[in-house]
Amino acid sequence: MKKRIWLIIIIGVLIALVFCLVFFIYKPSTDRKHEVKKTELAPIKEQLSVSVKRYEEDIFAIPLDSLSAGIQRLYGHYPEELIQKDVWLDREMMESLKAYLKDQVNQDIYKETMKIFPNLDEFTAQLENALTYYQYYYPETAIPNFYTFPGIDAYIPTVLLVNNNILIYLGMYLGADCKWYGKFDIPKYISERFDKKYLSIDCFKKALVYQHLPDKKNLTLLDYMIHEGKKLYFTELMFPNSPEQDIIGYNEEKFKWAEKYQYDVWNYIINHDELFSKSDKVIGVYIDESPFTKVFQSNSPGRLGTFIGWQLIKSYMKNNPDVTLEQLMKNIDSQDVLNKSRYKPIRK
Repeated sequence: MKKRIWLIIIIGVLIALVFCLVFFIYKPSTDRKHEVKKTELAPIKEQLSVSVKRYEEDIFAIPLDSLSAGIQRLYGHYPEELIQKDVWLDREMMESLKAYLKDQVNQDIYKETMKIFPNLDEFTAQLENALTYYQYYYPETAIPNFYTFPGIDAYIPTVLLVNNNILIYLGMYLGADCKWYGKFDIPKYISERFDKKYLSIDCFKKALVYQHLPDKKNLTLLDYMIHEGKKLYFTELMFPNSPEQDIIGYNEEKFKWAEKYQYDVWNYIINHDELFSKSDKVIGVYIDESPFTKVFQSNSPGRLGTFIGWQLIKSYMKNNPDVTLEQLMKNIDSQDVLNKSRYKPIRK
C-alpha cells in the first residue's frame, strides 16, 4: 500500500516537472511593447513640450466686421497651410471665409465641437504620453506641432501630416452617433471610428508614422499588408496600454472575429494564390475601407488584410529580437519580412 502511495507521489512530481519544463520552453515571449522601463521614460517626459493650438476657436472668435484684421493678427501663430501670407488682403478669400463662418451648419458643427471638446487637456495628456515613447524610439526626431481646425469633410483624411505639422479635423471626432455624419453621407462603418478615443492614436497611425515609412511603390497584396501592418505596430508601441482593438479601430465584436478566424483568413489568401496578387480588385477586398470583407461572412470586419499584416509584423519582431523599430520601418523587402516572420496562425 505504501509503495503504491509513493509511486503515485513520484509520478505526480514527474508530471509537474515536465509541465514546468514545457511551460518555460514554450511560454509566449513577452510582448516587446511592454519592455520599456518607466525609469527610461521619466527623463524624456520631463523635457517634453507639446503644443496644440485650436484654429477653429480662434477664427470663430473673430468679429465678422473685422475679419481681415483678425486673420492678420493670427498670421504667424499657424502654419501656411491654415493661414497664408497676405491672405487677409485677398478680398475674395475673405468673403469666402466670412460666408463659411456665417453658415448655420458650420456654426452648429462648431458648437457641437466645443461641446465635445471644451478643452484639449485629455488629448494633450495622451499625446505627451505617446510622444514620450516616440522620443524613446526616435530620440533625434523633432516633436511635431499639432493644430486642430473645424468642419466635417468626408473626402480627406481626418489627420494630415504637412512638413512637421499635424493638422486635425476636430469635427471628425464628435462621436459615432453624431447626427452630422449621416447628413454628410458618411457610412456608419467609417463614422464608428469618429470618436475622441481615436484622436491621439490617429495622430500617429495616420500622420506621424509617415515620417518613418520609406517611399515604396506597393505592388502586391503582401506589400500592402506589410505596409499597413507596420503602421499599426508603430502605433501600438506608442500606446502600449491602449486596447489592441482601438489601435486598428475595430469594435470588440469585430476584433474578436478577426482573432478567431485569423487562421482561416490567412489560409484563404494562400490557397487562392492572392498573397502576391497585383490586382486592384483583390487588394481592395482586404485593404480598402468596407463594412465587411466580401469573401467572408457579413459579420466579418473590413480591412482584414491590415489585421493580418499587423500580426505578421508582430511575428517578425518576436522572432527577430535584434531588429529595431527603425530597421523594421526601413525594410522594404516584403519577401524577407514574410520569410523571417515565420508567421503561422493557429486555428481557434
